[in-house]
Amino acid sequence: MNLEERDSEGWTLLGDAAFNLDVAWQSSYLLKAGANPHGTSAGAKLTPLDAFLRSCTRYEIDHASKWLKVLKEAGINLHKYADEEQSLHGNEHFLKLNWDDEIWKWIPTKKRVMYKYGNGNDELEVWVEDFDALSWFRHGRYDLDIFSLISPRESLGRWRDLNAKDNVIIEKLIEEEIGGAAEQLSLSAGSKVPIIPYYVTPRQLFVVLALFFCLNCVVHVILR
Repeated sequence: MNLEERDSEGWTLLGDAAFNLDVAWQSSYLLKAGANPHGTSAGAKLTPLDAFLRSCTRYEIDHASKWLKVLKEAGINLHKYADEEQSLHGNEHFLKLNWDDEIWKWIPTKKRVMYKYGNGNDELEVWVEDFDALSWFRHGRYDLDIFSLISPRESLGRWRDLNAKDNVIIEKLIEEEIGGAAEQLSLSAGSKVPIIPYYVTPRQLFVVLALFFCLNCVVHVILR
């Protein structure tokens, strides 16, 4: 039997088996028989891991624990497996959920495949998370990866640099604002409000006394 034979849709036997979550024994059998764990489909160049994760999305599962268990039982070094998968996907692994590359290219939120290595060669975590591929609308910037002008890794590095610069600028503005407010408060606390003396002229005093006398006379008249 040719283990790398592809079906009418371009999938290898292992790719077909990986797409079926509930029949892990098929994948296990093919791997132990020598099937290539990285064998890609004819058209979209998808590996069995891509097929498995695609199948997971139907059940709202966002990790590849079951697939990794099958690989481990087949005696595959998971660290080397992850290295090869990332190499095949250009070191930035996105999960294609649409067969049409042009349509998939403009899907706002993509699924990015994440890898976390453990201490031993048989310790590995693989999961998918949302990635805002069109975040270039923010701040009037754009993601050059969308237009295929730079590689995904370069694009990710570019965004990290931009965000780091933004964080420094924001922190500096906050420090300046806090420092200015503290200085203003200190000046206000250290300064005394000047007291402006008020003097009553003799004429003003005479007018006040005259008004008081008149008011007193009116009150006496009324009380009689």
